[in-house]
Amino acid sequence: CINIGMYCMALAEKMKLEPEAVREIGLGGMLFDIGKKSVPYEIIMKEGKLEPEEFQYIRKHPSAGRKDLNDMKCYSENILKMVAEHHEKYDGSGYPFKLKGEKISLYARICGIMDVFGALTAPRSNRSGMTPFAALTEMKNNMEGHFDMSLLVSFIKILADAAAAKVSASRSVVPSQSSGNQTAASA
Repeated sequence: CINIGMYCMALAEKMKLEPEAVREIGLGGMLFDIGKKSVPYEIIMKEGKLEPEEFQYIRKHPSAGRKDLNDMKCYSENILKMVAEHHEKYDGSGYPFKLKGEKISLYARICGIMDVFGALTAPRSNRSGMTPFAALTEMKNNMEGHFDMSLLVSFIKILADAAAAKVSASRSVVPSQSSGNQTAASA
């Protein structure tokens, strides 16, 4: 979950949110799946498709996570919404509340993108993780209605800019040779 928190913070910074909001969304990104502690281990670790009764446990984890954090009385409403709403989809087909569009909190819309990206790029026992490019392509082209597209496009730009900077930096590194000290191998 640390990766998810970092991805959330990167997008929050790109959106020029206040520093406190960046920290808050980072913390929420680390806690968003805390409700999975209420899901039986065998279900969490199961390979392949879940049975409908097993999936009901999964569907309850956002609400369970919100309740757990709310009971601690130390997390903001933004974080509580992030935990409760991170499986909502922009088109209203998500869970647990079937919220749609802007009814989903900004933090949860960001976290939903990062959760899917993290899941697609992480290796699992039955498959390798996708490359970031493949994951983003899958999300943009095959998950229509799942995400706030303006946020997804902003995240894509962050990763594209980071990749371009890395390529640029690697091209600007050239071996230095002092002009008067050539060796036989370099002459």
